Amino acid sequence: HAMNVGTMFRGKDNALNPNWLHLPVGYHGRASSIVITGTDIRRPNGQTCPDESII
Repeated sequence: HAMNVGTMFRGKDNALNPNWLHLPVGYHGRASSIVITGTDIRRPNGQTCPDESII
């Protein structure tokens, strides 16, 4: 996937940047999601505007 998209934007000879294999993979929701049993968890419910207006 990365090679295909890189080829579309930067061409076949420069599809991936030299540091591509050294970038850390990012995952969301790991250690920051660990809480004590019984702790209330706020779960997102869609997206809202700062002024609560409808888009």
